[in-house]
Amino acid sequence: MGERASLTRPAVNINMHHVSDLLGCGFADVRSTLEDRFNLGTSILDSVDALQEVTRDRSHLVAVGSTPGAMLQSFLASAAVVRETSFIDANGTLQPVFTARDAAILHRFRAWFAAESGGVSPLVGGVDVLDIPDRVEVALFGDWGTGTPSAERVAQSIESSGASVRVHLGDVYYSGTTIETASYLVERWPWSRSVVNRACNSNHEMYSGGHGYRSLTLPALGQRSPTFVLRNTNWLLIGLDTGTVNARLSFEQGRHLLEIVEAYRSRNVILMSHHPWYSWTDGQNRKLRIDVQPLLSTGRVRAWYSGHDHGFVRFEHEGEFGVHLVCAGHGGFPYENVPSDGLPSQTSGQLRFEGVPRIGDCPAGLGLFGPSGLGHHPEDYGPVGWVHLALDGPEVVEHVMDENGHPHFPHIVDGTNR
Repeated sequence: MGERASLTRPAVNINMHHVSDLLGCGFADVRSTLEDRFNLGTSILDSVDALQEVTRDRSHLVAVGSTPGAMLQSFLASAAVVRETSFIDANGTLQPVFTARDAAILHRFRAWFAAESGGVSPLVGGVDVLDIPDRVEVALFGDWGTGTPSAERVAQSIESSGASVRVHLGDVYYSGTTIETASYLVERWPWSRSVVNRACNSNHEMYSGGHGYRSLTLPALGQRSPTFVLRNTNWLLIGLDTGTVNARLSFEQGRHLLEIVEAYRSRNVILMSHHPWYSWTDGQNRKLRIDVQPLLSTGRVRAWYSGHDHGFVRFEHEGEFGVHLVCAGHGGFPYENVPSDGLPSQTSGQLRFEGVPRIGDCPAGLGLFGPSGLGHHPEDYGPVGWVHLALDGPEVVEHVMDENGHPHFPHIVDGTNR
């Protein structure tokens, strides 16, 4: 498509309005028009329906959770970047201006799809194990690979922090293509000297076959495998690969990790992954829980940090295994507020915690609320940020960090032996 990776490549908004403009028809006629004029497959047509479902307006990024849908967004985003009529809106997002005269670009989608994905990339196996100090600060940030101004501020605040371990919990939008990985992850990563950098594999990285993750992310971060362990005297920080097998662990991965955990019986465990055990949108991921149960059954998993759901929730303490569960998918993708009972329980500066009610088999918790700086009604969207962990011997203190790097809502992760 003639596009080159550049730090100046902004976030690109692709929603159903842009597809409708491109075809010169209303939402109701998009599917039939695509089918009649471009002979696109059922999976792509279904993904357009999904894009219509998540589309709100033209202002904010939306994401489709399927390979053809995410790849269609990536394709149109690359087309938008090289168009002179595209413009940067007040939110710092590139807004395409498509008309029906441009519809012919869709004839190139099939060939582009095949070239960008080219089948699933064979990811490196094994476990990357690295020693870290007993006293260390860790930055966790999820769903950050967007190129939005908020994501850039998150990266700058992490870069300015004392965190010498920096872990992305996954997702480069829209489908983790090489151009998106270069522009939104590698070139915008919060680089500093003498820092350990790691990234969890995820579904959006794998929509394009994982090629950007394998060929760019892993080498750039000095990471040898999507599955990794950061080890000190008291803790094993374990990064799970839930991308290669979508929202699950492979049998081999689970076996290797259990061997490592069993070999260090005096050390407690913190899990990090893209996909969560519990989701306020999808409920409990029972299959992932079964995959991770051997680790949970050791009784030494103290906390599990994940992304995938856009927002921040600190869940109620999980009862069966005593795990502290946190969703930290608020690193840079604009998101509508998580469900709330509307009752602020804690406030810190402009941020507040409100109760997130129990939804199905997903436990209740505390959700992060506050001004997002987006849209005509900023309170309809949530604040972005990251999570800071301070490890000091057996003690871990968690803070919620806003996008400018200010700490809020401290929580002590229980590291005592049981």
